[in-house]
Amino acid sequence: MAACFEPLWCWGGPFLPGRTLSAAHARDIPSIYVECRGAGGVDPDDLTMLDRSLTRLLRALGCLAGKRAPATKQKTRITRDAQEAHLQVHHPAPFDGLFIPETTLAERVRKGSRIGTVHPLGSASPTEIRAERSGTVVMLRRQRSVRNGDALCTLAPI
Repeated sequence: MAACFEPLWCWGGPFLPGRTLSAAHARDIPSIYVECRGAGGVDPDDLTMLDRSLTRLLRALGCLAGKRAPATKQKTRITRDAQEAHLQVHHPAPFDGLFIPETTLAERVRKGSRIGTVHPLGSASPTEIRAERSGTVVMLRRQRSVRNGDALCTLAPI
C-alpha cells in the first residue's frame, strides 16, 4: 500500500495496544496510516499528493478502473522500539504555554540541540526543549498553544 503513495517515507513499529494500526493488525485487516502537515488545516500540496496517491491505491486494490501506476520506492525505517514510533511521548511540553519551534520538519538535528522554547502563560521563565536523540524531525507541533505533556517534536533515526 505504501508503494502507491508518492515518495514520503515509511515507518514501521511494533504493536502498541490501543493504536489504530495495532487494532487492525490484531484483526488481520490490511491497513496504512498516512500523515501530512496537519495543524488544523490541509496544505494544498498535501491534498493534491493524497488525491493522486489514494487513486493509485484504489486502482492497485481493484476498487477503481484504470491503469495501475508503477510502485514508488520509499525510504523505510522499521523499528522494534515501541517508544520510537509512539509520537505522543516525545519532547513533552513541560507546562501549559506557547511553543516556539526553532527547527523545521525534515531537518536533521543532533542530540542536545535546541528544538524550540515553551513560554509559560504566567510569570515563570521559558524552558528550552532540547533534542532527546539525533535524528530527522518527523513531527513538529505547529499549533503554538500547548498543554502540559503535549508532544512537541518527534525525531526518527533516519
